[in-house]
Amino acid sequence: MGALLKGTVRSYDALNGTAEVELYGSHGQYITVPVATHLDGNVVTDGKRCAILSFDEHNTGDAVLVATYNDVFGMGAGPLAEHDHSGSSGSGGVFDVTNLSSPEGAGAGYVLLADGAGGVSFEEPGSLIGGVPAQRATMLHDEALVLSGGALTLGIDGTQIDNYSVQQSGAANGDEFIHGFYLAAGTYLFSVIGKTGPQRGKLDWYLNDVQIASGQDWYSSGATANVVKTVSDVVVEYSGWHLLRGEVNGKNVSSSGYLMTLTKYWFR
Repeated sequence: MGALLKGTVRSYDALNGTAEVELYGSHGQYITVPVATHLDGNVVTDGKRCAILSFDEHNTGDAVLVATYNDVFGMGAGPLAEHDHSGSSGSGGVFDVTNLSSPEGAGAGYVLLADGAGGVSFEEPGSLIGGVPAQRATMLHDEALVLSGGALTLGIDGTQIDNYSVQQSGAANGDEFIHGFYLAAGTYLFSVIGKTGPQRGKLDWYLNDVQIASGQDWYSSGATANVVKTVSDVVVEYSGWHLLRGEVNGKNVSSSGYLMTLTKYWFR
């Protein structure tokens, strides 16, 4: 489960688009994280408070810096006084991360973002692109995270789009991978480009753990590059961060294996 963390910028690397951040309450623990593409060196400066969206509670380095802000509330680097941050009055309480990342009355997937006036506000992450909701998302298969099976291997492939293709080593039934992306709520066409062949398996696709395609068959009697398979009318229920998962589930009766050779996939 992801979390929104607070920190202080200690340095910014414009060449690599990363920042070194001291996490709040870490007593000098620094992590290096990528910086969201709408931020630059003008706002990611030494000493600036920042919001870090962490995707893995066990690995704070798997995160992205999504906003910087002025310390107008006097929160500083010291401990927070015990009082209610949940948005309603009360006589004490604890810092409510759930309300911070999804405010009362807002849909799922909201995060804390810079408001352009030196402060922060809760927004849909899809609004990062010039104030227009992100209505398309493209994911490269070599950047997916393997959940089950062998590691992803990238091969130079002159027959395939972008001159490469990616597959899991030791392909087997049950191979599984996952990818994350931002997208606004709506109805989309989901497309996958890869290679069919005599050793390919079938794929099930899940969006936020809801199945959107079953038994997508990548078998063909001969190897064929740049095959695009689509799934129409995919409903994205909320704007924000989403998870796309693919799982090899069976194979065509004529196939001799469970190989899955892909390059990228996208929502439009």
